[in-house]
Order: sequence, then structure tokens, then C-alpha cells
Amino acid sequence: MLFLGFSCGLPFLLVSSTLSFWLKDAGVTLAAIGFFAGVRNVYSLKFIWAPLVNQAPLPVLTGLLGQRRSWMLLGQIIIVCGLLYMSTIRVDQHLTLIAVAAVIAALGSATQDTSVDAYRIEAGAVHLQPAMLATYTLGYRLAILVSSWGALQLADGLSWTGVYRLMALLGLVGIVTTLVIREPKHARAAAETNAEAPLGSQLGRWFADAVVEPFHEFFSRQPVREALWLLLFISIYRLSDFSIGNMASTLYKDLGFSNAEIGNIVKFVGFFTTIAGAVVAGWLTQRWPAGRGLLFGGLLMASTNAAFALLATTHHNLVALALVVSAENFAQGFGGVVFVAFLSALTNRRYTATQYALFSSLTGLVGHTLASFAGEMVSAHGYVAFFVGTGMLGIPAIAMSIRLIFKPAVQIRADA
Repeated sequence: MLFLGFSCGLPFLLVSSTLSFWLKDAGVTLAAIGFFAGVRNVYSLKFIWAPLVNQAPLPVLTGLLGQRRSWMLLGQIIIVCGLLYMSTIRVDQHLTLIAVAAVIAALGSATQDTSVDAYRIEAGAVHLQPAMLATYTLGYRLAILVSSWGALQLADGLSWTGVYRLMALLGLVGIVTTLVIREPKHARAAAETNAEAPLGSQLGRWFADAVVEPFHEFFSRQPVREALWLLLFISIYRLSDFSIGNMASTLYKDLGFSNAEIGNIVKFVGFFTTIAGAVVAGWLTQRWPAGRGLLFGGLLMASTNAAFALLATTHHNLVALALVVSAENFAQGFGGVVFVAFLSALTNRRYTATQYALFSSLTGLVGHTLASFAGEMVSAHGYVAFFVGTGMLGIPAIAMSIRLIFKPAVQIRADA
């Protein structure tokens, strides 16, 4: 899980905030940088092809590696190819091509995430999930450190294209890991299909088993109104966090911080506070009911937006930057772990890839869509108003978390 977490975390910032530093250095406008946050919507749409990841075999690869590892490997190969493609492009001359390359890498990353999430849920018993998730998070955050702090340090001596070539080389970590781990035992949701039946009948049967049944199973656990309420909660819980988009990165540059200062404080210090938040969350999830942990995480994430608003009123204050970054990363580490643990508990092992992809896709869909317009909002209203407004977007999630404390009636997966 440590190495798989590293493999999943490596491309995430390379197609988002680290890319925004490259774009900023190349003189790309703030509005255009803001629109690049839309690349993250690829992660929010992964539920569309999750049924394929869950059940469809890949030619040759599935026979050699199994269902989970074959799709992991495919995603990892796409990531490496996407990053290498990015490293060949002149950003100042071909902005559209860099967007296409980022989308390619994000497609591979989202596919890898879907298969790794399914692997994690299937490879360990329910009581082991918090420990596995914490280990995965450590690896993920190590990759975030490398792809942010490491990339920024290297960017001062190398070209950004050289940095992305090195990042593509690190993609071998995931490929090697996938080749040496064992395929987990996973329940097959689909019934046997008659090979002699018409192709249309076979496809219809597969669609029903792979796509319809996972959704039906989730809605069958509780009244439809409760299920819809839960999906709404999932879709807005991290709204205040995700709606910021790339604007934190551009704020640092506009406040006069160098790449080295941003790397040392924002990325390096932030790494340790994120891990601290994740460790605290992993410990508390064993002792607190889900609603209490989600409430605390929601409060932390919304309040850090206000801290960014205060930071925007300063100028090149390293102490203020360190404090705000520490608070933000602790909140992200804590909120991320309690939320993913909650989503994992909702996922039926028969439909791991499909159901978890649906839940995690809903998490970012609204926030990443809003983040696409973040650059225009900052240009029109300024950083202070922007961060205050995005912080207020967390209020509905906080209120819904309180409801989970007093009415923890959501039905956890049937096989838990």
C-alpha cells in the first residue's frame, strides 16, 4: 500500500498545482491557469469507466496479472506516457497541447486510482482498512512531496520539461509494485454468461451485472430519500477544499515567494503536517463514530479557507505562510482520511471498483467544476473575497455531518 499510494499520488499535482507553477513561470494568464483546474474533473468522471475496471478483462494482461493488477498497469503506463508527452511541449507556444497531455495523464491516474481502491478494499479485512488506508496515505503524501517540493527545487536548476521527464521515470515505482504484488481474491458480481448467446444479449447481461446492479445494491440498503441524502453529502463534503483549485499556488507567487521558498514551506512543511493530520484521523476513527470525525474534519477544512484570506492581506511573510500551510495540510490530512474511511465502509466488496468510484467521483465533481472558474473569480473580486466565499461553501457539509451524529442510520455495506 505504501508504494501503491506513492504511485497514485505522483501524477495528481503534476496535472494540477505543480503544473500551475510551470504555467505561471511561462506567463500564462490567471484566468487560463484557473481553467486548468478542470483537468481534475477527469477524476470526478471515473465512475463512467469504473464498471470496465471492475469486471472487463484486458487482452493478455488480465490473463497474466489478474483483474486488478492488469488495470493498474494500464493506468500506470498511460501516466508515464502522458508525463513524457508533457515534457516535450513548449507551454508558452502550445497551451492546448499541454492541456491535452495533462488530461491523458489524468485519465491514466484516475484509472489507476479506481483499481488501487478496489485492490485495497479487497486485499484486507474490514478491521485492517484504517491501517491500510493510513499506509496508503503515507505513500501518497510522499509522492505529493516529491511532485511538489521536489519539482519546485529542481525547477530552479532544470527546465520544467526536464523536471517532468524525471517525474515520468518515477512512475516505474508503481509499475514494479504492480508486477510483484499478488492479485487479491475478489467476489465476482457477474453471473456466468452463455458464450453461445447473441452478442447483444451478452452485452446486456454484462451491463446489468456490472453497471446496474452496483447502483441497485446501494439504493436497496435504505430508503431512496436517505440514499439520495447520502450522495448529496458525499458530493459537497470537500467542496470548500476542492473549489480553491490552483489559486493557492498563484497566491504564493503573487505574494512574492520564490519557487524554493514555496517548496520548502508549502510542500516540505506541509508534508509533515498532512501526515500528522492523517495519523490523528486514523487513531480517532477507531474511537469516534463516523459523524463526529466528519464534523471535525469539515470544520477544519472550512476554517483554513479563512486563514488563506488572512494570508492574502500580508506580503512575503514566511511565518504567516508556514502557519497557514500547516493548518491547511493538517485539515486536508485529517478530513481526507475520515472521509475515505467513511466511503470505504459504504462500499460492497462485490462492486468495489464501481461503487467506490461513484462515491469518490461525486466528492470532486462539483468542487472541481467550480475551481475551473476560480481564476476569473479572483481576477474580479480578489483573493480575500474568494477564500472567504469558498470557506462558506463548507457550511452545508458541516450541518449534514451533525445530522450523521444524531442519526447514524446510514446502512454500511452488507458484507462489512
